Amino acid sequence: MVLKINGPLFRSLTPPHPLTVSMEMRSGAHVISSASANKALTPYHGTEITLFIGGCMKSLTIGELAGAAEVGVETIRFYERKGLIPQPLRPQTGYRKYGDDVADRVRFIRRAQELGFTLAEIKQLLELRLDPRRDCADVKSEAETKIADIDTKIASLRVMRTALIEITRSCSGEGPTSACPILDAIEASVSRRKRTGNTDHGTA
Repeated sequence: MVLKINGPLFRSLTPPHPLTVSMEMRSGAHVISSASANKALTPYHGTEITLFIGGCMKSLTIGELAGAAEVGVETIRFYERKGLIPQPLRPQTGYRKYGDDVADRVRFIRRAQELGFTLAEIKQLLELRLDPRRDCADVKSEAETKIADIDTKIASLRVMRTALIEITRSCSGEGPTSACPILDAIEASVSRRKRTGNTDHGTA
């Protein structure tokens, strides 16, 4: 069994039975490695802790992690820079190693992006998952906010679609581009915006 916890403050963990725990705690540039048994562990905000219980976690190089998560290596590095996945410390020899559970985290991030969440919003979702002070209502609220945002974008796209249909119908598809009704309509729209000071790009 392997338990890995990354992220914000969480409550103390008190193993119910004596356990041999291999622990790496990272806060900023400091790393503390120790073995503990049957004691409460209370990391502070921003601390990462990995517990190996009764076994060992499979480790992956960045290339192996990218392959397992079906993304590019640069995507992994980008997520690290954005603070979405922890960057393991580089050993004195060899390559950085990632726990195989990080692949699941990367898949989660990708799927959330497909649903329209920004990276900042995804980071909040990941933090919600690990914060015992929060519950499903918080996640539902985030999802409902995103739905409202999508609805607003859909309404704007519909207005844009209607405007584009109207100017497209005015074009016969013949003649030089210098006399193209579609281009003329777009240029006329730009001129109107300049006169009125309207900078809204969602409508014609």
